[in-house]
Amino acid sequence: MCWNRKKKIELIGGKQLFSLLDVRDAASGLVALSQTKYSQWKKIYNLGWHNKVYSLVEIAELTKSRLEKRGYSGIDISLQRKDDIRTYAGMDATSFFQDTGWTPRYDIEDTIDKTIDEYIDSHK
Repeated sequence: MCWNRKKKIELIGGKQLFSLLDVRDAASGLVALSQTKYSQWKKIYNLGWHNKVYSLVEIAELTKSRLEKRGYSGIDISLQRKDDIRTYAGMDATSFFQDTGWTPRYDIEDTIDKTIDEYIDSHK
């Protein structure tokens, strides 16, 4: 996904599914794990957001909406290929939630907002 000065978000496919987690949540999740007894750890955990997945098109639409709220209008989302690129990057983090008592705090809108704000601030 690319947002450029031409105000275009270009996607290939668009139906790919992703489970996203804010880096701030990833850090706090690892801290929560470090505060549990090592002897109780499972061999493998998934760290994610309540089994929620988003399509690439949904992520682009949310990004467009969040940009428009900041006055960036006229953004076009373009599908470069309508071929279905099969990707499912979802995960079940239930055992992590149960074993640590931790849950993520930042939803996708928070993450997109923070990313946009950081990008805008770094390009002033």
